[in-house]
Amino acid sequence: MTGLLTRRGLLGRGAAGFAAVAFPGLAAARRAAPKTTAVFRLDPRSERCGGGVGACAACVAHDANSVFPSMKAAKGNRAHNGCDCCVVAGTLHYGTYVSLFGNPDHLKRYRADLRDHRTQALLKQHAPQFPK
Repeated sequence: MTGLLTRRGLLGRGAAGFAAVAFPGLAAARRAAPKTTAVFRLDPRSERCGGGVGACAACVAHDANSVFPSMKAAKGNRAHNGCDCCVVAGTLHYGTYVSLFGNPDHLKRYRADLRDHRTQALLKQHAPQFPK
């Protein structure tokens, strides 16, 4: 192989080498798990806090239909004064989180109502996951 190396040949070999290295990495990145972030809800039936003994109808209705972007938002948006529902952490797809609440550094909303049609449409593909 004593041929002359031209600029076109050099670029062709460089592109082929780059493709051989880059494409397997891109394919692996696509197969990786989707990025998730933490979301919170209030649990009126938790054994740790009120244990469901003091959970009133307002707590049950509010907690079943609310998701919060942060622990602080969950603690600050209780159904009533004296509410002893526990704050429970879960996960949500990052893109859905941004659509519901805005950028995590600059939140636009501090509560998502699960009865809202917009919220239901967003959560149809990626529902929040909470421990049982």
